[in-house]
Amino acid sequence: MLKKKIALLTAAVLCLTFSSCGNGGEEQVSGAAAETADGKKIVTMYSLYTDSEFEKAVVDFNRTSYEYRVEVTYYAKEYPDDPLTRFNNDIIAGKLPDLILLTPNMPVDSYISNGLLADIYKFMDNDETVNRSDYLESVLTAYETSGGLYELVPGFSITTLVGKTSLVGSTPGWTVDEFIKLADANPDKYIIGDEYKLSLTNAEFFSAVINVCYENFINRETGECSFDSDAFIKLMEFSNRFPKNADRERLYANSSSYWDDYYKACRDGEVLLIAYHLRSFDGIRKLEKLFFANSVTFKGYPGATGNGAMFDLRTEIAVTSKAYNPDGAWEFVKYLLSDEYQKHYTAEDSEEESGMFPIKKSVFGELAEKAMEKLYYVDDNGSKIFYEKTWWNGSYTVNIGVNTDSDNKKVTDFINSVENISRYDLQINTIINDEAAAYFDGKKSAKEAAQIIQNRVQNYLSENM
Repeated sequence: MLKKKIALLTAAVLCLTFSSCGNGGEEQVSGAAAETADGKKIVTMYSLYTDSEFEKAVVDFNRTSYEYRVEVTYYAKEYPDDPLTRFNNDIIAGKLPDLILLTPNMPVDSYISNGLLADIYKFMDNDETVNRSDYLESVLTAYETSGGLYELVPGFSITTLVGKTSLVGSTPGWTVDEFIKLADANPDKYIIGDEYKLSLTNAEFFSAVINVCYENFINRETGECSFDSDAFIKLMEFSNRFPKNADRERLYANSSSYWDDYYKACRDGEVLLIAYHLRSFDGIRKLEKLFFANSVTFKGYPGATGNGAMFDLRTEIAVTSKAYNPDGAWEFVKYLLSDEYQKHYTAEDSEEESGMFPIKKSVFGELAEKAMEKLYYVDDNGSKIFYEKTWWNGSYTVNIGVNTDSDNKKVTDFINSVENISRYDLQINTIINDEAAAYFDGKKSAKEAAQIIQNRVQNYLSENM
């Protein structure tokens, strides 16, 4: 098992790689060059995949830094068949970089527990130019482990379920029983519709919920799990109410009224909840003016802690605990925290669905203020011509208007209450979904599938914790 290998080899790897270990010398296994031809100190980074936005951040940092140059190894380019396995094998072998661009499917908990990642709080607190109180506490806290910050997200969105306040109430979060009660009271409705005006499939719904709340069934301190509990079995059984397959081709055949039908289904109550990614302050306006034509609540997924929502992200950076160039690694992380980088989230396209929220409070506030400004363009005479903020609903435009103070407060309060993060243990997630599929295929009962999941995950935890 990967985690077990990491646990066994970490101490030796770190010793051989970065310290004399009593033999009077040092060896750098990573093999990174100390400097570029023009005298810049090299900062090495590993990443599974490329990302245009992140690549630009690296280019901009390298262009403006007089002292450091970040060089990135993209494993999907080098090893397309299985980049994560090769990545972890390199880590185990001691080929450690200064920085890691993390992804949700990495065994991040193992990296942290085995000492491979450095506490970024220590860098922040030792740098007089950076104050951790300048950043959104809810985001930092959500990514903490035992009071340390071993992974940093410079920008984020939030994944949640949204419904009319008149239907789901004004309080975010709910239990599995509360969720099932709503479905039972509306048997002829789509309990959750996706963007195609379809109910999710049973596997899609189950996977979406488990990605948010599976940690509720694991006690990391004791190494025990409870996937054979009534709550987990109820989740599996409820998921089977959703169809096995989604006939999207049928909907595409009538594409002329595609979006109009979808928004109408939300407004008329045919779709009770939608899965939504909140990426901008004006998202609340789109939900309340376009989707539901009513006040909405960010209700979250059932069974998850807190408000049932989770932070989603595009970039998640970590510094290795024995980085060859820790000062250079911190300089790059600090660049991601800087006003220069954070303000790219306030660019024109940041209010579109591809946008993200910044984590720096001052820039976050600027984005909130921007959402309240009327749109305008400058004509040939230099005059500002104001126009309404609208959104296309499939057959005509809807005036969604600009945000109010109340809108911004609702979004901010919601963000400040999020506790969950988008990360999962790939091995556990695979076990759960594989065995749940046997239930959805009618090969096992929910109780039988849950018991197998319980046994397999418990064995995995016993071997790797």
